[in-house]
Amino acid sequence: MPRPRTARGHRSFHFSRRLVGYGADPGFAVDTIMREVDAGAAALLGNHDDAIASGSIGMNSVAAEALDWTRIQLNSAQREFLTQLPLTFEEGQRLFVHASAHAPEHWQYVTSVESASRNFMATRAQSTFCDHVHVPALFHLSPTEKIAGFEPVQSVEIPLLAPRRWVAVSARSVSRVTTTRPPVTARSMSNVTY
Repeated sequence: MPRPRTARGHRSFHFSRRLVGYGADPGFAVDTIMREVDAGAAALLGNHDDAIASGSIGMNSVAAEALDWTRIQLNSAQREFLTQLPLTFEEGQRLFVHASAHAPEHWQYVTSVESASRNFMATRAQSTFCDHVHVPALFHLSPTEKIAGFEPVQSVEIPLLAPRRWVAVSARSVSRVTTTRPPVTARSMSNVTY
């Protein structure tokens, strides 16, 4: 995949939220992401994107119904594009993944110190961004291997100390707003010097 492009003062675009399953025009959404990827953006496979080809087994009835409708809205090129998306993308010391780095194809949530621990063990990336859940959280691993996590508070900056490794959950690269809580963003973490 080409290196993500730079735009509007941001270093790059990363699309790691589910691309389909929520919007009124999934074809337009996929076409837009296809153009961004052609221009150098990175896009990752999310669980709803995967369900377009693999089926909605295991999803709640509302999600399954939305995906059944979405599936018939997409043309073959759009469906094929979704099947070709990778599960992870690395850029320098950052790893982007829709779910957990531990087993990205199983769509596991990172919602606790325990699940963050599995994520830390699966990668040596300085910062990992995962978007599968709708509640933002930030976990860090100290040089002494202690893990702690917390939920970001609006308008409160979080110093990202370089010796620590970080997992940011619900970075909201591309998605509808699902909570009033402030997101942890890749942009805010990209200013850290490693």
